[in-house]
Amino acid sequence: YRVSIKYKYVQGGIDFRAGLFRGASVTAQDTTTPGRANSVAAGSLPIHISHVHRFPLEPTSTDKTWITALVRSTVLPQVTLTYDAGAGVVSLAMVDDGLLSDGQGSDGVFGVELPPFPHNTQVRFRIRAVAASGVGEYPRPKTPGAPVAEDVAGYYVNDLQPDSVLP
Repeated sequence: YRVSIKYKYVQGGIDFRAGLFRGASVTAQDTTTPGRANSVAAGSLPIHISHVHRFPLEPTSTDKTWITALVRSTVLPQVTLTYDAGAGVVSLAMVDDGLLSDGQGSDGVFGVELPPFPHNTQVRFRIRAVAASGVGEYPRPKTPGAPVAEDVAGYYVNDLQPDSVLP
């Protein structure tokens, strides 16, 4: 289980202790660094991947699929999309050239085109951005540097779509 608690220090000791059901407990130690640099201070912002989009949202077996992502970094990163559609892992370079449905060139939105896949194919993918300032991953793995099978995004290819403009 995950328990989140937000508390505001008013007075007394800075240590926080809480008792949970059946004897479980949690302790937060003093993490303040008054008069010193923050304990997690960094020289630059970390790479951040967000606004991941897919077009079309529900691809059929005749559709190519475009994946785009906004990648924020202080230097130009190398961005890779790795996917598995059942035939093994394939890596493709994502580019920010304005040609692959990624908006304008050099705007931080990277894109890549995936080929059509047969009906009922499950396509699972990860995005990784690497630069001198570090590494960014989408989705963010629960264990950094060692993503597990569940740490992926994905979609299904479906030819059985209704003839309707309704969602």
